[in-house]
Amino acid sequence: MARRTDDLRQAVGAALRRLRNQGQFSLDDVQRGTAEHGVRITRSHLSRVETGQAELSLPRYLALVRVLGEPPGEITESLAALVDGSVEPGTPGVDPIALGLQTADPARAAALLRGAAARGAEALGGAALARWADAEAALGRWTACERALSIALGPAAPGAARGLLGLAAAHLGAGRPGLAFALAQTARDGSRAALALAAAALLEAGRAGDATVALEGDERAHRDGLCLLLLGEARRREARLRPALEALRAALGCAPGELARAEVRTAEARVLADLRRTGPGLRAAHEARALARRIARPELLARTHLEAARLHRLAGEADEMRAALRAARVLFGRMGADRRAPRALPLQALWGAARESDGPLAATAPAARSEEAAPPGPPLRRLS
Repeated sequence: MARRTDDLRQAVGAALRRLRNQGQFSLDDVQRGTAEHGVRITRSHLSRVETGQAELSLPRYLALVRVLGEPPGEITESLAALVDGSVEPGTPGVDPIALGLQTADPARAAALLRGAAARGAEALGGAALARWADAEAALGRWTACERALSIALGPAAPGAARGLLGLAAAHLGAGRPGLAFALAQTARDGSRAALALAAAALLEAGRAGDATVALEGDERAHRDGLCLLLLGEARRREARLRPALEALRAALGCAPGELARAEVRTAEARVLADLRRTGPGLRAAHEARALARRIARPELLARTHLEAARLHRLAGEADEMRAALRAARVLFGRMGADRRAPRALPLQALWGAARESDGPLAATAPAARSEEAAPPGPPLRRLS
């Protein structure tokens, strides 16, 4: 335990030194700056912290963050990743990147690769960054997913399409529908993923009618399970519940894989709850829950618990409702899922379609890091 504490102290100190060097701050700069914030960190103390020989108290840490001019959330996230990595940096023969690639548990993979990135993102290759992005997406940590994608893609030639759809899915999950819509339209690759992501962005921007028009007016949408799934959600938001159910059952008829089927059954449970058909709704939610657990998609699993809780409430089953809500809260809390993530969109299916369309991660697309774009523009009759 003492050795692990020493290793983590050294890793955190090295991370703080990198942040200071990136901002081109000298030890004297930090000493003067922290004194101005009322909590002075001397040159000698900071030097000992950076070499792992001392620790920072919370007031001194906050003062240092302010002097470095970095968002506190980003610094805390990076330092927490070192602890979450759960592999002692100094352990001989242990490679956290290799372990992150090998493990099937998305939470474990994300923690390992997040920690490796905190110690130096340049060490992660394309495969590790792709796995990191996918693991963060599975956990509903869309902002972290966007960060992994942006590192992987890096600066690239303007107009390159590869990678834009993955970024669109990540921004949609992070609560930025305007930017997701713009990226989906910029890709212009004619894929079902681009069509679906643009429609999902319209939905999240409160434009269900425009999404319905776009999906119903495109022949591809009538033959694609993901587009039919989104059409069902668009009709549900327009209070057209029976047409919504028809679209979802047509989506099931497209023989979707396990991920898409789990998303469709989750959406079906939601519509059946609106129709107050609790028995069929609970059967749909239970099937979706079993599928989400089998394919290791915790964010989707948590959403199935939420749908089950609503159906149990409608059925007057208070104990079952509380148990489902508790399970959802525990999952969301344990994952650290983004709070802004929309709960009524098939985010995991959209992510899967985007990554399938994007292909392997490569530095061929511009990194999109804008905070929030304007809401989507005029309605599109066709999104091809």
